[in-house]
Amino acid sequence: MRTKRKESDNDPALFLLHGVSELLGIALNKENADKAWAGRFLAMIAVWIEKYDAKLCEVNEAYRQEKMELGKGFRRDVWFEPGPLYMALLRELWRCWYYRRELINPTAQRYLPNITGKAPKDYLPCLKWPKLSVKLSPKSWAKWERFLWELLKKHNPGLLDELRRNSDRKELVKDEKGNWNTETRLLYWNAFHGQFQKHLRAMVKQWGCNSQP
Repeated sequence: MRTKRKESDNDPALFLLHGVSELLGIALNKENADKAWAGRFLAMIAVWIEKYDAKLCEVNEAYRQEKMELGKGFRRDVWFEPGPLYMALLRELWRCWYYRRELINPTAQRYLPNITGKAPKDYLPCLKWPKLSVKLSPKSWAKWERFLWELLKKHNPGLLDELRRNSDRKELVKDEKGNWNTETRLLYWNAFHGQFQKHLRAMVKQWGCNSQP
């Protein structure tokens, strides 16, 4: 039977986990000047883990079980190919955690653009939520979903145009001559709300209640 070790904010395992998560964020950010060294470091980790993966699964029961459990929570379309909507949501969630003093790794602040020590007006409502009862979790999902959706739309003015460009949704349009033509459908925010909810549900499943990336 798997036993879960009690974790604290100073847990070395959490420190390593958050460090790797931050490296992933840097390496995947095309505009980050540090993406090259982050990529090299991740490559070293990946090669060593791949080399000893089979042996670790054979001799280390904790490794094998943890790998199996994590495999259930990670979905390739959400975690390994993050698009602009996912990244915008992640930035807003990290800002909320930071201002609520729930971001476990304070060094993540340098990866959050334009973040300041004092919470801007838009983030003040979430500071009033009780920290224990309104941590990100399945029970508080609806409250976070409404709040984050409004933040995302307000703070990412160019995101909708980017999502439209990346969309392959088509519609039939009749021209002046009465002929029907297939054109790219002009989408609005509500068209991407379901995708936003899918990303947030995945985050709740992976990080809800006690841990953040």
